Amino acid sequence: MFGTQEIEIDSTKIVISSPEKTIVDCLDHPEHCGGVEEVAKALYFSHQELDFAKIVNFAKKIGNNTVLRRLGYVAESLQLEKYDALIADVEVKSGYSVLDPTLPKRGHIKEKWKLVVNSAIEPERWTA
Repeated sequence: MFGTQEIEIDSTKIVISSPEKTIVDCLDHPEHCGGVEEVAKALYFSHQELDFAKIVNFAKKIGNNTVLRRLGYVAESLQLEKYDALIADVEVKSGYSVLDPTLPKRGHIKEKWKLVVNSAIEPERWTA
C-alpha cells in the first residue's frame, strides 16, 4: 500500500489516500469518481496544492499505462505547462485506450497519447 496519510477524526487515527493517490486512483477507475471530467476538475481547481511529481510517480508505480496517458492528456488539455517536464518522459505504449470508460467508446483520436477522446475537458464551462 502506498500513497496514504494518517489523519485523526474524533481522537481516532485513520489512514486515507493522499490527494495525489486519489487522483491516480480516479484516473485508473473513472467509473468510481464520476468520470474523467471530474478528475480534470479536481486537477484544475487544486493543481497549486498538489505535488504533481508524486502523481506521476504513483501513476508509474501502479503500472497502468492508460493512467499515464489520461494524466498527460488532462494536464495538456488544462494547459498546466509547469508539469510538461514531468510528463515528457511518459512512454506511450502501442494500442489505444479510451479517455473515459464511463462514456461511449467513440470520439476523435489523440495520437500523442494514443487515446480515443470521448469526453471534453473544457475549464471555461466550470468557471462560468
